[in-house]
Amino acid sequence: MRARSVAVLLAALVLGSCSAQAPAGAGAGAAGPLPPVGVVWFGTSFQPGTTTIVGQTTTVKQGTPVVALGRFLTAKSPEDLTVQIVLLGTTRARLPLPPGAPSTSFGIDLSAQKLGPGPYQVNFVDTKRRTLASGTLTVTP
Repeated sequence: MRARSVAVLLAALVLGSCSAQAPAGAGAGAAGPLPPVGVVWFGTSFQPGTTTIVGQTTTVKQGTPVVALGRFLTAKSPEDLTVQIVLLGTTRARLPLPPGAPSTSFGIDLSAQKLGPGPYQVNFVDTKRRTLASGTLTVTP
């Protein structure tokens, strides 16, 4: 009986680890690790053709390249989403995502925003202004 229980447990672990992950936008190749649903991860770049974040972090130095990757419960069209950047309760920017196929995760390069020092809240927001994924990024001088 124990052998059967162990076999069932191993089969469940193997099947659970084989679940598919959504691409970070149109044209993405094999998926890399994704943040939990409702969470935004930050890094210095994306691995070309995947959702793998390079240099995953929650703190960056001002002027350093930074990208954000958000994951959602259900597939969304990028045209129906906005990335909201908030500093100390004030919205600093609302960025559209590039057109593409619906997905449960999208990434965006925030480098062009030239974020100054401070704690930023980065939200992926739908057309009804509901926050679908959120994360905090600290920019240091």
